[in-house]
Amino acid sequence: MKTTGKKEASSSVSLSERIFSLETEYGIQFYSRFEAASSIVVPLLIDVIAQKYGIVGTPFLINGSKLHPDVGHPEWSLPECRSAHEATKYDKAADHLLRAAIPVVKQQLNSDGYEGHLIVFKNNFDSVGNTFGCHENYLMQRNARMLSGELFVRYLVRCLVPFLVTRPLLCGAGMLRVNEDGGISFELSQRSQFIEAVVSEETTVNRAIVNLGRETQSLSPTENRRLHLIVGDSNVSGWSTWMKLGVTGLVLHLIEDLYFNDMPLLADPVGALRAVSSDADLSGTITLRDGKPVEAVDIQWKYYDAVCDYSEQFGISHEEEKVLESWGAALEELASDNPSPLRYRADWAIKKKLIDAKLESLGYAWDDYDLDKETLDALRAIDMRYHDISADGYFTRIWPDDTLVTSDEIKQAQSEPPPFTRANVRGKAIRGARAGEFEVKISRWTDMKVDDVSCNLRDPLQYAHPSIPETCSDFHLDPANTEIGVRAIDYMGRLGANNLESLSFLIKNSDSEVFRHAAIKAVAEMDDCDNVSVLIDSLENADIRTQWVISEALERSKKPKGNDKWGDASTSYDDDDEPLVNLT
Repeated sequence: MKTTGKKEASSSVSLSERIFSLETEYGIQFYSRFEAASSIVVPLLIDVIAQKYGIVGTPFLINGSKLHPDVGHPEWSLPECRSAHEATKYDKAADHLLRAAIPVVKQQLNSDGYEGHLIVFKNNFDSVGNTFGCHENYLMQRNARMLSGELFVRYLVRCLVPFLVTRPLLCGAGMLRVNEDGGISFELSQRSQFIEAVVSEETTVNRAIVNLGRETQSLSPTENRRLHLIVGDSNVSGWSTWMKLGVTGLVLHLIEDLYFNDMPLLADPVGALRAVSSDADLSGTITLRDGKPVEAVDIQWKYYDAVCDYSEQFGISHEEEKVLESWGAALEELASDNPSPLRYRADWAIKKKLIDAKLESLGYAWDDYDLDKETLDALRAIDMRYHDISADGYFTRIWPDDTLVTSDEIKQAQSEPPPFTRANVRGKAIRGARAGEFEVKISRWTDMKVDDVSCNLRDPLQYAHPSIPETCSDFHLDPANTEIGVRAIDYMGRLGANNLESLSFLIKNSDSEVFRHAAIKAVAEMDDCDNVSVLIDSLENADIRTQWVISEALERSKKPKGNDKWGDASTSYDDDDEPLVNLT
């Protein structure tokens, strides 16, 4: 498969830059002969983390995320991330921060007279049948080139539903089900049993495959929308989280470009979702609207093939290439004769392998009935303890760090915000407030106040603000973010002269030559009378290579603007003439 890493702006109108995020409600269980209700445990857990990573008066933390109580659960909302991999890093960082807080909370409870054992679960149901969610958020276009309003929403739902119904093959969390006849079965997805509609605006009743209840909130400036999905499971495997977000992001490209024209229609989407979930041996079918049966993996193949064709035509980013490659490899494994596909990556497959081994050791099989209580208790323990995020959790025992991200990535994401979204401004502001440099007030995702200066953060892609100079230079990047960083700097330049000061600071202070040169390019291309002065001022104390790039930029600024391209003086990355995201 050939991918260029760049879209043809004249043909594709899908978002080149997308925001990814998750809102995860964690389960809390305090085992004790004393009653310590969630009204005591949850605020204490949040307070322990806030003392180390937050400031008084706001639920936001130093890495840009938000931690707050929600109906008896701690809810962790990830910071705005620029890629599926970046969101996965911050999702794992949340798990690790909660893990580190557990012994501190337990000690405090014990000192208050509540002796017992605290477990934090990352799953989607409790022992009495209640469900709690993992909500996905994506920045996407509100309208397409030739469809708008309700017509585009109908197209969006039409294209998403078959994909989401069959997506548990990749990212289901897995669940043991004890049947009324005393037998057991295995579900790929935990949330599937709680989904009741195809489309809905609700999140606690009448839950839907496609939720339309957050269309105008937080991630949706002007013509963009916040796509908010509640159908997915909470994942402890980073690979599953990466697939969940990354593959969905790829599908959104095709939806925004109206690329799908012949996708399957399901006769009963909600019933099909439950059928896919209950088909643990991957041998069943679901029914299309025309009455034909089809395997879930074949529907995934259809979407995969469409994305491959799209990438050949328009190109996708380097990370998206990796997602696409891993998606194809996973489908190959699911379609093979492998009796335990994805057992080293996908949550449902890892968990099922553990239960398979326990059943075999006890002399039982999945089709046995009337299992004794001791056996059922042992199986239920695996089912729940797999999601225990402490060091004693079964997933953690197998993967102390993760199936995808590294321990260094997790450590960095605990204390550093994503560098190229508004989370960078928010996180750096909180760091400054913790150091006593200024006072910060943050009550919402979209704005904050630094001392007496109000900061508008409505654009989720705006990563810098003059009130926080560190947002312009203190990036703490790994190499995988370089491509995103260059595009983000270009985007800031295209927003106009309001960012001239931030880009000037970056030219003079960034440790990255690539970013310094990208900022020079962005300043040189601004239609502002002060841009030449900024470039001249930046010559002082610059290294030889940066001086050369600035000189080239000044020479170009003297020429009439036309079809002249920048060339390769500033960076090795290609660039379009079209704004990355039009938010004005």
